[in-house]
Amino acid sequence: RRAGGATARARPHRWGRLHRVAAGSGLGGLPVPGGRHRRGSSPRAAWRCWWAPSAPLGPPVGAAGAGGKMPLSLEMSEALAACLQEASQSRYQGPAMQWAKELLQWQNTHSALPHAGHLLIENYRSREGYHWFLYPLQGRQVHLGLAALLGWRLAKARPRSFSIAVNDYGFEMLCAEPIEQAQWLDPELWALDSLVDDCMESFNATELAQRRFREIARIAGLVQQGFPSKQASARQLQASSSLFWEVFNRYDAENLLLEQAHREVLNQELEHQRLASALCQIGQQSFCWQAIEKPSPFAFPLMLERLRESLSNEKLQERLARMMASLLE
Repeated sequence: RRAGGATARARPHRWGRLHRVAAGSGLGGLPVPGGRHRRGSSPRAAWRCWWAPSAPLGPPVGAAGAGGKMPLSLEMSEALAACLQEASQSRYQGPAMQWAKELLQWQNTHSALPHAGHLLIENYRSREGYHWFLYPLQGRQVHLGLAALLGWRLAKARPRSFSIAVNDYGFEMLCAEPIEQAQWLDPELWALDSLVDDCMESFNATELAQRRFREIARIAGLVQQGFPSKQASARQLQASSSLFWEVFNRYDAENLLLEQAHREVLNQELEHQRLASALCQIGQQSFCWQAIEKPSPFAFPLMLERLRESLSNEKLQERLARMMASLLE
């Protein structure tokens, strides 16, 4: 106790990073020993933050570990491929690799490990149909574009329907009909020719570009947003931008605003540059074809990702437990 009867504030406890907590949230008195306590204020709420020396990192827990949708960057993709290539040579350096060692060994035993030297393709048949799991290690957004592009090109020769699931490591394509191995290994399937046109058609990019054009038309001043006393509704703004979109497409196809909308779709929605780079890299790799009897540890999260989007009155935990039981048999 201080002089005068005041209770001394507890010394901040060590936490490991910079932490910000809103005052009044119930966490303001959280002890963080070993750190420096700082207090500040903003127009909306006061906040406290503690800065403490960094602690050794454990297994990575971030957007991907928490189920987020942030895709891997190019640098992270290259680092991941390098780590998996070392694991394929039975080298596990660092705490994160040691933590995942058993899982990686299981994957290597039942199938193979994907890395920068080859493209791993796993083939598996179930009651649902024929599954193909591909692991380019390029991030979620690139895998989404690559899966749609391959599905579009495979369906050109013969009409087919695909169910697609993606994550940061690879993607799954499920079809009711078998596809010969020669079709997957065909160089034309992975060619860069007509990449832009195929991307626009496979993603129904016209609709995506029209959505982009709404914001472009608003910023360019083509759409009247109303007055301070009476704002235009979202339906009115959509109708006005759609009218400009149709007029420009019919009578001024080379309009700069239309070109900007298509360019933003290619660069931001489809990541056209990274997709082209991924196809170039795959063209320099060999194909590692693995026919598996059960889903591998890398294929299991892709199947789970697809089950999240399906309609069922069965709990996801029950379906996951059943799949795990069949995997461990």
